[in-house]
Amino acid sequence: MNWDISLAVFGFLVQCTIALLGLKLLHWKHKMLFTSLVIVGAVFTGISVKRGIDASNRVNSTLAKIQQSSSKSEQGISDLSHQLTPLLGSPHLVKIEAVHAGNFRITHRLGCHPSNVAVQMTSLGLITLQSPKAYDETSVYLTASDSKLTADLLIWCK
Repeated sequence: MNWDISLAVFGFLVQCTIALLGLKLLHWKHKMLFTSLVIVGAVFTGISVKRGIDASNRVNSTLAKIQQSSSKSEQGISDLSHQLTPLLGSPHLVKIEAVHAGNFRITHRLGCHPSNVAVQMTSLGLITLQSPKAYDETSVYLTASDSKLTADLLIWCK
């Protein structure tokens, strides 16, 4: 990142120098110097713009991979839910939001002791069940990788 900033600043300074010298170098003898300064400034400005576009493309590519991974994860949990329904019955759906990163507890208010819990992310990030105690008759214990994450809890009761 520092290299990108240095290139941009250098290109800007070269362009400023060109403008100042352009006002002073009106004589025909200095046209070659003026032209070479214009070319150098244009090259460094072009390099800075190209690096900025490349960085933007890398960020967009990474974001697309994260979204694709999140989509696959949601599909996997949906498939898991359909596979487990004949064995465990239909799950209860509880929508949650992690207010802050780290450990937190959700009161499920289902009036039963869960036999299984699955977390289905609805935002980017990760919410996982705590270990060794992940849930009990009143609560589900979770850990969030960041604040303001959302997920659906699929809770099967005994």
